[in-house]
Amino acid sequence: DLVLYRSSTSAADDDYIGVIRFRGKNDNATPEDVEYGAITSQIKDSTDGSEDGELALWTMEGGTLTQQVTLNSVGNVGIGTNAPGVRFHLVGAAGTVNSLATSVTAATMRIQHNSASSLSIFSGNTASSETYFQAANYNGTTAYVIALNPYGGSVGIGTATPAVPLHITKSAVGDNEVPEVIRLSTLNSASPNWSTT
Repeated sequence: DLVLYRSSTSAADDDYIGVIRFRGKNDNATPEDVEYGAITSQIKDSTDGSEDGELALWTMEGGTLTQQVTLNSVGNVGIGTNAPGVRFHLVGAAGTVNSLATSVTAATMRIQHNSASSLSIFSGNTASSETYFQAANYNGTTAYVIALNPYGGSVGIGTATPAVPLHITKSAVGDNEVPEVIRLSTLNSASPNWSTT
C-alpha cells in the first residue's frame, strides 16, 4: 500500500493531508521547476464519527496551478466547479453564442458520436441566456439532425407524464401573459403565424 499520512494532533477542516505533485522544467533561459499537475486529498469535516474528505485534480493553466476536477465526500463530481451540487456538475467558461460556429466553440459540453465521426451534440447558453442543444460537426460548419425518441416513447413539455407522442402542457396564465401553447412562424416577420391555445 502507498499511504500519504499527515500526522497532526490538531486536525482541522480544509487541511490538506496528502498531495502528489508532478513537476518539470519550463523554457526559461535558466529552466525553472514548474508544478504542472497535482492530486490532493483534503479534510472537509474532521468531526469524530462524521468525517468528510475530498479529492481534487489540479493542472497548470496559464501559469497558475488550478483546481479542475473535484470529487467530494458524497460522490459528486465537479468539472469547472470546486463545489459540485449534483452527481455530475459541469461549469463552462462564459462565452457568446449567437451562431452555429459559436455554439461549438463556446459550448460547455460536447458528446461525440464516435472516434471515427465528428458528429457531436453541443450544449451551453446562448447570448440571451437560453440553454441550447445543437447537433453539428467539430468546427461548427455543418448542422445535423436531432431525433427525439426515434424508436418509440413520448415527449413531454410542461408535463412529466406525456400521454401522446408530443404532449405539451402550460399552466394557467394571467391576464397579461401569452396564452399560446404552440406557435409556428417563418423567419419573415411579414408572414402569418399559426398558433393554438
